[in-house]
Amino acid sequence: MARLENAKKWLDNYAPDEFRMSVLQQLPGEAAGKISGEMKELFELAASELENGASGETLQTKVFYEGAKARGLQPKEVFRVAYLLFLGKERGPRLGEFLSSLDRAFAAKRLRLQA
Repeated sequence: MARLENAKKWLDNYAPDEFRMSVLQQLPGEAAGKISGEMKELFELAASELENGASGETLQTKVFYEGAKARGLQPKEVFRVAYLLFLGKERGPRLGEFLSSLDRAFAAKRLRLQA
C-alpha cells in the first residue's frame, strides 16, 4: 500500500506532463472533425474488434498498424488522432493495450466518434 501511495505522490508532485493523463469524459469535437473517411473506417474496425474481445496486441499490430498501412494511412497519424480522442494529447501509452484496458463499450463508442 505504501508503494501505491508513493507512486501517487510522485505523479501528483513530480511527474512530467507526459506521465500525467486521464481519459477525456467528452468526445473532443476538434479532433473528431479532422478524421478522414479511411481513418473512420479503421476506427470502426477497431471498435468491432474491441467488442469481439480482441487482445491489445491484436489491436496494436493487426488493426492500427497494419490496417492503417492497408488504407494508405500513416500509422503514426492514426495513433496521434486516437490519443487525441481519448486523452487530448498527441502521445500516450501503447494504444492497443491502453484501449483493451478501458471499458470496451466506452472505447468502442469513442472510436465510432460518439459522445
